[in-house]
Amino acid sequence: MRVVGYIREASADSEPAFAQSEQIRRWIGDNGHRLVALCQDVRTPGHAVGREGLQSIVGIVSAGQVDAVVVPSLKTLSPDKVSQEVILWELRAPGITVPVSYTH
Repeated sequence: MRVVGYIREASADSEPAFAQSEQIRRWIGDNGHRLVALCQDVRTPGHAVGREGLQSIVGIVSAGQVDAVVVPSLKTLSPDKVSQEVILWELRAPGITVPVSYTH
């Protein structure tokens, strides 16, 4: 399965981007899938966290380039459950699966 990963480091108490990417890579390796892209929205001092990475994933999904989008946790999408549901609906609409790689 062709997979794109998404990581988001939105606050100081978020799991570090490197740790999130390693979780995703481990999940993909353990399940025998192929990582096509890893998109991220990461904090930069003095700048608000944008959503360019998530927008890139929506574009990749819309282009039919992947079969799944994997995230380290649902909080990666948003800390707000309603926003999580909206994002999940948008990603799943074209038939994409959205597995969570959380292994703790």
